[in-house]
Amino acid sequence: MNFFFGQKPTPCVKAIQQALGYRFKSPLLLGKALTHPSISAETNYERLEFLGDAILSTILADALFQLFPDKSEGELTVYKSSLVNGKFLAALAEKMNIRPWIRFNAQVSGGPMSSSVLEDVLESLVGAIFLEAGFKTTQRVVLSWFGNIKLHVESALQEYNPKGRVQEYAQSQSPIWSIDYRLVREEGEGSQKIFEVELWLQGKLYGQACSHSKKRAQEAAAQEALRKLS
Repeated sequence: MNFFFGQKPTPCVKAIQQALGYRFKSPLLLGKALTHPSISAETNYERLEFLGDAILSTILADALFQLFPDKSEGELTVYKSSLVNGKFLAALAEKMNIRPWIRFNAQVSGGPMSSSVLEDVLESLVGAIFLEAGFKTTQRVVLSWFGNIKLHVESALQEYNPKGRVQEYAQSQSPIWSIDYRLVREEGEGSQKIFEVELWLQGKLYGQACSHSKKRAQEAAAQEALRKLS
């Protein structure tokens, strides 16, 4: 969509700001956050995306830390990863109806807008709000986008399956890699029991995690392995 981001808010800009729940002081900054590199190689969202990715991760890490006081580091890592993965963020951007406002040139980019662009733009908007309004305002706005974090975690975890992704990766290798989740430590009683799990792929250690749940420990180990494999 071609619309002009000048010094004063246009009706289009006002509509975007209503969808975001934030009123930009600088329509030009908003325009930059919505501009794909296919429109401009110099003035686009890539730097804002870099910043927004870090700010979004911090906001969600803090929210999860407060919401789940009894969860281990490994479990919180899995929860956060389920919320910041590309598929989930793209779906959130679609729900917020951001797609129509993105300035994108399909002819230059070589194809239609992908879901990864929606993810990138959502992160760039976080970066833009942070630059203009600081962390506290950005935190308030972002958390309003996500709504009930606990419900989102439950929903996202159904879609986000690190063990399944590890299995897909292993099966894509030639020859197929072996997968071995090893329980290397189990101690404590009842709800205080701790499980330590290692994930070995093709005879090499790729992931290690602890949790009060064996399943969560395996998932966290799988997530660590995915970071090493990416």
